Amino acid sequence: MNRRNFISYITVTLSALFAIPQSLRRAAAQILNAQSNRIEINSSADKINTFIPLIRKWGHAYLSVEDFAQAMHFGLYSNEEKQKCVLYVAKDRITFAANNTFIKVNDDLIQVPIESIWLQGEVWAPVSYFVSVMNRYSTLFLSLDGSIPRINVEPNDININNVQISPKENGTLIRVSASRKFGERDIVLDIRNNYFHIDIYGGKINPERFASTSTG
Repeated sequence: MNRRNFISYITVTLSALFAIPQSLRRAAAQILNAQSNRIEINSSADKINTFIPLIRKWGHAYLSVEDFAQAMHFGLYSNEEKQKCVLYVAKDRITFAANNTFIKVNDDLIQVPIESIWLQGEVWAPVSYFVSVMNRYSTLFLSLDGSIPRINVEPNDININNVQISPKENGTLIRVSASRKFGERDIVLDIRNNYFHIDIYGGKINPERFASTSTG
């Protein structure tokens, strides 16, 4: 097949601002009107039910990424000098930086309209975009109930996390990152209509995250 056509087919430029569902916008608006200065973190799968602080600034609600990590027993790296932190969820690395509208998920950059802030020695992320980014790019599904307010955390069934495509002198190298092991019989390689296909039976992806796959 034509490698140039293959590469152009799968390459997507991340130029547009990140958008969130209307239902999530409504829930975020409810939080602003709620009287509580904390948000409940609930995970029935991990038997977690706790509260972390919530702040409101400039018409938006924020949560501490560090407090969320501690509540969910996730790994976290924080750099006070650079005012940024890295949240570790399974094999994913999600980087938040204060005064920056970009959130980095592994090697992908996602631009959101509202920047994170640095407060009390921690990075605080806007709740609505924190939830939406986690849903699209991590192995978690977060639902936001703005009337309580509460974030319900559930595992999703995505088992193919990332695809990296690297042009080489003698061809193209494709790396597939998965959270489960697939046997040889589960994987079929084929060329159809001049496109190279990888079929992984039992594999599940996040279509929006897969669309951001780029060469490198």
